[in-house]
Amino acid sequence: MAEYIPNDEAAAIAENLIEQSHRRLIGLKISHLLRVMPVPKKKKTQTRIKKVTLAKISKVSSKTNAIAEKDYHFVVEYGSLYWDQMPDTMKRATVDHELCHAGNDADGTYLIPHTIEDFAEIYERYGCWKSDVEKFVKAVLEKEMKQEGADV
Repeated sequence: MAEYIPNDEAAAIAENLIEQSHRRLIGLKISHLLRVMPVPKKKKTQTRIKKVTLAKISKVSSKTNAIAEKDYHFVVEYGSLYWDQMPDTMKRATVDHELCHAGNDADGTYLIPHTIEDFAEIYERYGCWKSDVEKFVKAVLEKEMKQEGADV
């Protein structure tokens, strides 16, 4: 079973980002947890590359809030192996990205899915902040260049 501890660093980053860029989340209770992960054992051969999940956000159910006697709207879970190795800018981009998934309007709270590969606003603030975003942008640019060459 996984062990979780509060991620106060992420919570402080989120507080600042909510005020700056995610005002729809002001007043909502969002828990930031660090999932303590063991160092993986080295395998002799690697058959496929696993996608790394830096963080994920979930909507907290009323059932969970009743059990915990809390009133959280969302919980963001960060993997300790990755979080501890990230430079500050990447930590900020990761928290910012997860907050983009948190929706709140007159109908209540909800999760927002990705737009294509990432949120445009995160790309505008941080550029290619992780390898899968960089790979996506590179593929788009290569496609655009090929199309421009065909149009000449």
